[in-house]
Parts: sequence; structure tokens; C-alpha cells
Amino acid sequence: MLVGIDLSTKEITIDLLYHDNSFNIDICKADGKNWQLRYPVLYFQFSEILSKFVEPVQAAFIEDPPFVQNRQSFSKLTKVACICELAFMSFHITYFSVNNKVWKKELIGKGSASKEMIKNFAEMIWGDKIKSLSQDAIDALCLACYGYIQLNYQKSNELQVLY
Repeated sequence: MLVGIDLSTKEITIDLLYHDNSFNIDICKADGKNWQLRYPVLYFQFSEILSKFVEPVQAAFIEDPPFVQNRQSFSKLTKVACICELAFMSFHITYFSVNNKVWKKELIGKGSASKEMIKNFAEMIWGDKIKSLSQDAIDALCLACYGYIQLNYQKSNELQVLY
């Protein structure tokens, strides 16, 4: 099982991508204006979800916070990413941070792929199963798909070295 994570300042969207190409989406939400209260809520919700994983996690892929918003928003997104990283560390789950332009270039062929292009890609892979998903959920699913490609690429390179 692979995990894809899409972040926002109010929620963490978690995709679990299974070996049979099925998936499950979970969302951690924390509302309120007090950031000092919002962070622990996200951490404990996220950790609770991780604690319920039945199948072992091969790796997790977290989208890097994009530096397109103001400094305060970027700082908050970075803290949410750190929440994910700390939780993964506490559960001994290997994780990677991925720049959004990198995974978009790998999957769609264009680093600046639009939301519509990403949705079209996801529909080609998962069909109608993604119709009701939010854009954040589709992004998290695509991040897990990117992770699958990266891990399989590494394995094929390791095999080539062995022979």
C-alpha cells in the first residue's frame, strides 16, 4: 500500500492506494482561527488514521507546500507538512516530499498541468470511481500513483544492476 498526501491549511487529504489499484480516501479537518489549537487536532486525527492501517505501508508521498501564496500561508502549510512527517516517523513509515511540478511532469507530461488535466489523467486510470472526489483527493491519489512509478523504477534499476 502506498500513501499520497495533499495538504491545505485546514485539512490533510490522505489517499491509500492498494496493490490492486483500488484506493481509499480519508480527510483530517481542523477548523477555527486559533492555529495553536488547529495543529494538535490535525496531528492526532492523522495519527489515528495511521494507527488503523491494516496493510503495511510501502511508502508515503507528501506534496511539498507550493510557494505561490503569501509567507504566512506558506509557513502554515509547511507546519501541516511537518505534522505529517512527524506522524510518519512515529509509525516508522518511509516518506518522501514531492514538488507538485515534479509529479505532474511525471504523470501528465507537463509540470504546470491544470486541475482539468489532472482529473482527466485520473479518469483514464480509475474511471468513474473518481467522479465524486475533490481535487485534493485526486491530487493525493495521483501522488500515490507517482510513488508507485518511482518505487517500481528504483526496483527495475536495482535488478539491472544485479544482472
